[in-house]
Amino acid sequence: MAKTIEELIQAGKRGVTKHQMIPAIKENVDDVEALKTLYSNYNETFLGSLRYVNKAIRDKVHEVIEITEDDDTKKALEARLKPKRKGVTYHQIIMALENAADRDDMEEIKLIRKYYPEKYNGSMKYVSKKYRNIIENIW
Repeated sequence: MAKTIEELIQAGKRGVTKHQMIPAIKENVDDVEALKTLYSNYNETFLGSLRYVNKAIRDKVHEVIEITEDDDTKKALEARLKPKRKGVTYHQIIMALENAADRDDMEEIKLIRKYYPEKYNGSMKYVSKKYRNIIENIW
């Protein structure tokens, strides 16, 4: 029986950080489904945390999870978001979601949710209420 994301990792007041993700990866390194769940829900934090685990764990993770960064669709989305030195920020996600909702560009919203699920979920509470209703009606 697969564990839920809440059973695998507890989000703090700032969401899920590397401090929570690293122990979660170490504890579930032999559970393929758990690793896939962590990766699919918190992919940026998951990938950033891999550099802080030892090589044996990192190799095991790479065996079970196919990690690809060469996605042209994601690169095009990043170009539209215009990331700064630290990458795509929550503020950029909020603005992109509101602009896409204003243009009725549901595909852009779906791409943001697909490639930045953590930031999408964290940004939704700060998106203007009129846009939030539009965005939530997509799903």
